[in-house]
Amino acid sequence: MSNSLFDPAEVEAERTVIISERQGSENDPLFRLSEAMQSAAFDLHPYRNQVIGSVEDLRTIQRDDLYQHYRRYYVPNNAVVAIVGDIDSTETLAIIKNYFNRISARPLPVRTITAEPEQLGEREIEVHLDAEARVLIGYHKPTILSFEDYIFDVIEALLASGRTSRLYKSLIIDKQLATSISTGNGLPGARYPNLFVIEAVPKKPHSDTEVLQAIYEEIELLKHAAVSEHELRKIKNQLEADFIRGLKSNEGLASQLSYFQIICNNWRYLEQHIATIEKITPGDIQQAAIQYLHHKNRTVARLVSDKTAR
Repeated sequence: MSNSLFDPAEVEAERTVIISERQGSENDPLFRLSEAMQSAAFDLHPYRNQVIGSVEDLRTIQRDDLYQHYRRYYVPNNAVVAIVGDIDSTETLAIIKNYFNRISARPLPVRTITAEPEQLGEREIEVHLDAEARVLIGYHKPTILSFEDYIFDVIEALLASGRTSRLYKSLIIDKQLATSISTGNGLPGARYPNLFVIEAVPKKPHSDTEVLQAIYEEIELLKHAAVSEHELRKIKNQLEADFIRGLKSNEGLASQLSYFQIICNNWRYLEQHIATIEKITPGDIQQAAIQYLHHKNRTVARLVSDKTAR
């Protein structure tokens, strides 16, 4: 936090490593498709860019750029320390102060992040690769600290968590349209409004169009037919059990404490998690589906299998 030198030779060695990582990621069709979808879904917000950056960025960024970023943000007043376990709090705090009090705090830069404007129509993009066909659907939604984010945790589990979930049962077991189906809430990041994402791989000879239509039908069911109390109770039990399991280890608890402190600026947000999940009603799910899961708010990315692609 205070003594890194960013030796130019070490920077160049690490540049080579990171470029290799980026190029390795480009061999993953899902990475390429996700990158294309993010770029299409976000016009102005930095979420349109991958965290690792482009190869061009990695090749041109200078040692002084890195060092100034380090000096600007790697300061005690921009850090969170979470310690969990059988400790003596007085001794532990003394150790922390011994190491961190000697490092001077510095004013943090004021960052202005451009808000993503409302999406006014469906966006579609195709990526042609020598790989199996795949589809990604991303819907804009609010992020953590909003009640809707919790609702989308429930929708995520409802649609694609386990073999009894709605999309798995419909697309894989009953209709046999897909070989895999998954959902993700809060992509690509949690600090700002983000995406609810659905991913599916069509099963030959079925097309991505058939898969998309079947997914849209399940989403329409969320809007027009209330989730039963029995199904909702099962999902809540599952989410709450997963949450509690994540806190069983010292590492898991420390990770959650630091995460909520960094993202929400209050680690006690952790204490509200289960109670907030319990508040969600079938009507809340319907309202969120109607408000956010509609065609004007979605970006669809198709990976078109092209054996001539390089």
